[in-house]
Amino acid sequence: GADAGSARIVFQAPDGQKLTDTANAAQVRQTLDRITDAPQVARVLDPFTAKAISADGRTGYAQVTYDVQAQKVTPEAQEAVAHGPPR
Repeated sequence: GADAGSARIVFQAPDGQKLTDTANAAQVRQTLDRITDAPQVARVLDPFTAKAISADGRTGYAQVTYDVQAQKVTPEAQEAVAHGPPR
C-alpha cells in the first residue's frame, strides 16, 4: 500500500566510466536481481528503467518497495537489501 516501506539504493560508476557501460550495468542488474529475492521485498525499480541516472551517467538510483509498512520491515530484510541476501 501507500505506506509500504521503501529504500533507495545508490550506484556509482568508477571515475571515467558510466553506469550504463556494459560491465557496470551488468553488476547493477546482478545486485538488483539478488535484492529482488530478499525477504519482504515486493518490487525493485532499476535505474535504467526508471531513467534515474545522473546527467554525467555515473550515478543511478534504484527504488526498493517492501511488502510491509516501513515500521514492520525486519532487520534481516534491511540487511539483505543493504548487502544482498545470503547466497
